[in-house]
Amino acid sequence: MTKLGRILIADDEEIFLNSMADLLRREGYECGCAPNAIVAAELLRSNDYDLLIADIKMEGNFELEFIQDLPQIATGMPVILVTGYPSMKSAIQSVQLPVVAYLVKPFEFKELLEQVQKSIKNYLFFKPVRNIKKEKNISNLRDLLSEFVRKMNSLLASMIGHTQLLIIKMMDQEAKEDLGKVIEEAEQVSQMFKDLVNHMRKWRPRKEVVNLNDLIERTLEGKALKLSCKRIRLVEALASSLPSTLADPKQIQQVLLCLINHAEKAITESHGFGEIRVGTHVMDRQIEVVMSDDGPGITEENLPRVFDPFFTTEGKVTGLGLSISHDMIIQHGGTLRVESEWGKGETFTISLPINEIKREKKMDREKCVERNFRGLKGLVIDDDLRIINLVSKYLNQEGYEMETAAEVKTALSIIEGKDFDFVICDIKMPEMGGDDFYRVVKEKRPSLADRIIFLTGDTLGDATRTFIDSVTNPLIEKPFQLNELKEEIVKVISQDGVITPACAGGCER
Repeated sequence: MTKLGRILIADDEEIFLNSMADLLRREGYECGCAPNAIVAAELLRSNDYDLLIADIKMEGNFELEFIQDLPQIATGMPVILVTGYPSMKSAIQSVQLPVVAYLVKPFEFKELLEQVQKSIKNYLFFKPVRNIKKEKNISNLRDLLSEFVRKMNSLLASMIGHTQLLIIKMMDQEAKEDLGKVIEEAEQVSQMFKDLVNHMRKWRPRKEVVNLNDLIERTLEGKALKLSCKRIRLVEALASSLPSTLADPKQIQQVLLCLINHAEKAITESHGFGEIRVGTHVMDRQIEVVMSDDGPGITEENLPRVFDPFFTTEGKVTGLGLSISHDMIIQHGGTLRVESEWGKGETFTISLPINEIKREKKMDREKCVERNFRGLKGLVIDDDLRIINLVSKYLNQEGYEMETAAEVKTALSIIEGKDFDFVICDIKMPEMGGDDFYRVVKEKRPSLADRIIFLTGDTLGDATRTFIDSVTNPLIEKPFQLNELKEEIVKVISQDGVITPACAGGCER
């Protein structure tokens, strides 16, 4: 079982020391014990703890000298002070020290546990940021930033996913709209992290057969309501027979959203209402997506710099979105260009090459599997219990039979005695990660290895990128939409020939 955090308890009352340690261990924490402040200081110098629970009146701490020296011993670590002899002097001193709680004995264990949970959660969340101050090497800084982004993505995934579950259950339309705003704000935070990550690393496109018209319609559908509320009209002019091509649908959708958001902002800040037009056509073996708006446009002198990172004009920063979008299309072998005249709006044109595709007729099978998913067995593996609970709860509601594992070792034991139709697995976990799980399964159960769907919030890690580039399995980046899970499950089941009993006689294989 993954430990929730490491705690050092320092107290000269042996009964209190041992009983508190036992109770906290039952809650899932790893506890060290020290009979006085002198021993505690030595343990802190040689071990890594996330929280100190310390008595005030004990050897080495009668005047709180141990707590005063703590920043030099364990920088930033929170302290909970406990005492059977409270005084105004010690209470005032504690306010000036890294003390998060001051508890008077005897107290309820529940009161202590609440302070422990809150303190460790905050400490672990900001630990990567604090460590930046200690690191001077740029590679270490990148690793720390990667860890921070990973944890932020997991938090956002849990927040967005559980809010989506609430929306599914709610009947009140006004409440649904309010929760939708929560998701929208969280997704904006998520997009800022994605822009930062995409600027710092280049991931090769994970190409598959894509119909750009379908992708555009799905993207516009998600933006239509918000734009109409802002008095912005969406006009589609999509070619009736657009050929499919090979592209990374997630990257292309990210580019489309960036261009729509750019147009929305330009229109809103200029005259408060307007029109965004989106069209597709084929020209010279290229599929072109043309997006234009009737916003203020771009001046001639600023036009060549539109795709520069953090380009600033008239005190407004464009950010990273357009620069990243330009790079993504280049990686697809295409181009992204802009035309504009001040006062007459902007026109962005995406050009992508048409790739020869040997299409497999599996659409009927995908629809069939999607209709008959009840009874399919899945395993979700993640060291973050919030993600495990979210994914398993949602997929159980959708008719799947889900099992969970918080560690790869546990997951490997589970699959030895059971068959699963698919696995959803986080990549970066303690001890063994998703890459280790994949290699073991590839050797022992190769057919199951092809049905692993990977999750990750570690979008900056070099090891994660190297692994993802080496496999063809689906990847879902945290935070994600819940329906993404179902879409990827249908794909892996369809391509592998897994079929439910209800579908066995009625689908083309």
